[in-house]
Amino acid sequence: MTEQQIPQLAGALVTFQRHFAALPTEDAQWAIQNTEAAISLFVEAVKKRRKEGVISPAAPAIIKPVSTIIKPQRPFVPAEIFGDGWMTWLGPEGGNGLEGEEERDPRSFALQELEPSLIEPTIILRRRESYTTSAEQVKRVKAERPEHIRLDPCFSLTLRAEPEKYPDSLKGKATFWDGLTLRSPRGDRCSVCSVWNGGRVVLNAYWRGRSRDAAHPSALLASKPLALAA
Repeated sequence: MTEQQIPQLAGALVTFQRHFAALPTEDAQWAIQNTEAAISLFVEAVKKRRKEGVISPAAPAIIKPVSTIIKPQRPFVPAEIFGDGWMTWLGPEGGNGLEGEEERDPRSFALQELEPSLIEPTIILRRRESYTTSAEQVKRVKAERPEHIRLDPCFSLTLRAEPEKYPDSLKGKATFWDGLTLRSPRGDRCSVCSVWNGGRVVLNAYWRGRSRDAAHPSALLASKPLALAA
């Protein structure tokens, strides 16, 4: 393709953009979020069409992208994952964790599905800090990234069941799903953490007083969710 043809093709795609309506919503969202990969698929499809001698404008689709979208596994029952005595934290931070509403990010629990590549592993450190505590990290995210959703561990359950969808951005890190606070059998406030280990996703729960550095980020979502509960 010549340099002159590139804007011509882009313009033609805009002119006939109504034909994109034939794409299923899920595939369209994938193309929006993975534009370079979608263009690569388009290029390969056109080249393959030519090689096979297909010249009809109504040639069938050759390649269909594989969806990586995940759905959260709800409810998250701590005792089933970590053993007897584990539960979600109920009530205010200064209470005993046994009475009141679950401490959670309700925006995360409104999500019906998620594209894992949109997850942003985030740690907020001050100048000259190499680490902070898990509790301080959560406070900083709430105060300084209010538009970000703190994803809950229901998504980590799905990724454990479907490890092929675990995003590369989380590998090599211990990622915390701070959208739901747990209560340990000793009464400590904890967060769920996921680790990529040889093709498996391993889940643990750690005390909010534990140190967190760049290798121990929070799983956040800043982009507009793909689907919300009605």
